[in-house]
Amino acid sequence: MAKPEDILHDLLDNLEDVSGEARDRIRQFIAALDPVRLADPADAEYDRFVRDGLAEIISGVQSESHSTGTRTGERLAGIPAGSSRQFAGALLQQESNVILARLDGSVVRLGAQLDEFLAISQARGTDPRVVLDTLERSLRAIGDPNVTGANPTLTVELRTVYGEILEDAVQGSARAGQVEVAAGQAGVDPDLMPMQWICALVNTCPDCLARHGQTRTFGEWTSAGLPGSGWSVCGGYCRCQLVPDEVVGDEMQPLVRVRETVSGLTVRAPSELFSTEPRSAERRTMREDALREARENDIRVRRAYRLLGTQNAGTE
Repeated sequence: MAKPEDILHDLLDNLEDVSGEARDRIRQFIAALDPVRLADPADAEYDRFVRDGLAEIISGVQSESHSTGTRTGERLAGIPAGSSRQFAGALLQQESNVILARLDGSVVRLGAQLDEFLAISQARGTDPRVVLDTLERSLRAIGDPNVTGANPTLTVELRTVYGEILEDAVQGSARAGQVEVAAGQAGVDPDLMPMQWICALVNTCPDCLARHGQTRTFGEWTSAGLPGSGWSVCGGYCRCQLVPDEVVGDEMQPLVRVRETVSGLTVRAPSELFSTEPRSAERRTMREDALREARENDIRVRRAYRLLGTQNAGTE
C-alpha cells in the first residue's frame, strides 16, 4: 500500500506541469484543512471531505498530465479512508510549506519591494494610484489559470511604466523563491546560502563587473543589492545572476568585456583593462592590443587573406 507521503511527492513532481487552475485547487484544499477535525478519528464526515478534496486534486492533475496523474490516482484509490487523514495532515504541516513555496515562489519578497517601486514612480512624476492599479492588473495576469509556467511574465503595460525595472525585480523575487526552496532541500537557512555573483559579461556596467566572482551569503547580497534591484548603474536592466557557490565551482568564466564596433568587429578586452586608470598609456596600449587581436581573428579578415593568397598564387 502506498504511503500518503509518496503520493504527496508525486503531486509535488507534477506541480510545474499543471495549469494555474490545478494549483489553485491544491492551494484551496490546504487552506480549508482543519487541524482539529483532522485529529478526531470519529469524524466520518470530515473523512469524506478530505477524500473528496484529494480526489478532485488528483482528477485535475490526471486530466492535464496523464501518465503521472493516472499513477497518482491509482495509488490514492488504494489508500483506506483513514489514511487520507494522514495525507492531509502531511499537507497541512511541513510538506505544505514546500507546496506553497513552489506555488508562491514568484512573488516571494515582492511586497517588501513595493515601497521602492512607489518611490521610483513618484520620482518620475507618476501617480502612485496609477502604479498600484497597473501592478494589480499585471499580477492578476500572472495568476491567470490559462497561463502555465513557473516564471512570471509581466504585461506590456507594466513594462511601459517601469521599463524593465519592475520586471527584473519580480524575476529576482522568483530567484529568491528558488533559493529558499533549494535551501530547504539542503536543510540550511536561505539567508546563509553562499551565492556567487556571475556577470553576463556582455556590455556589463562597471558596478557589476566589480562583483564578478565574489561569493557572499544570500542575506549579505540582499543587503548589498541583488541583481536588478536598482543599486547599480545598469538598474533594472541588469542581467547578472546569483548562483549557488557549489554549483559554480571552478567553472567561472574569466572577466572579459565584449563590445561590437560600428564595423561589426568584436573586440574582447582583458580583465586587467578595468583596473587601469582611464585615459592612461597602459589602458591605451591594452585597447590597441585588443583591437589588433580582434582584427587578426576576424573571420572577414581571414577570408580576405585567403582570397588574396589564392589570387596571388594564380598570377605566379
